[in-house]
Amino acid sequence: MAVDPLTNIGALLAAYPHLASLIREISVMGGSFFEEATSIIPAEWNIRNNPLAAKIVFDSGIPVRVVGLDVTLKLKIKCTNFIRIPHPDILKPVIMNAEMFLERTNDMYFHDPLAAVCLFDENVCRFIQGNIGVGVDSASWGTTGFSKNLTGRVRVADIVYPEKFYNAYYSIDDAAYVITQ
Repeated sequence: MAVDPLTNIGALLAAYPHLASLIREISVMGGSFFEEATSIIPAEWNIRNNPLAAKIVFDSGIPVRVVGLDVTLKLKIKCTNFIRIPHPDILKPVIMNAEMFLERTNDMYFHDPLAAVCLFDENVCRFIQGNIGVGVDSASWGTTGFSKNLTGRVRVADIVYPEKFYNAYYSIDDAAYVITQ
């Protein structure tokens, strides 16, 4: 699972392209694909910081599952609400991160956690199949575009089911919690 720029994976595939056949799937949190998100953030951070590596990954022929800003921006909660509910010990680092967010904003998004939850329960999102293009020239640097294609090797989440996500996320350590805004 990749939750940062795709530099390491892109470098691996560029140096050793024959290894692509050994990789079953790459899961990525990155990109901005549909109008709702691209109008706000046309070039998402993980892709914008190394679009050349992202292009290598998306063009590699390896199946890629992508969770972009289009769906992660729909998982917004208030940090104060998140902090006040009980959490299993395994989530203490997340709580500390939420407390740091309070210094700047009370809004918190589950960008990387959504990509992680999809590894275990893909049904928290709806995925559509197609191809991703990555802007690598100066005018489009780091932007991403998606085109539906039933033979494409990329699946992009276009819908998230928040209740399913929160139930899966909070089922960690056999504890179930519900977040309300």
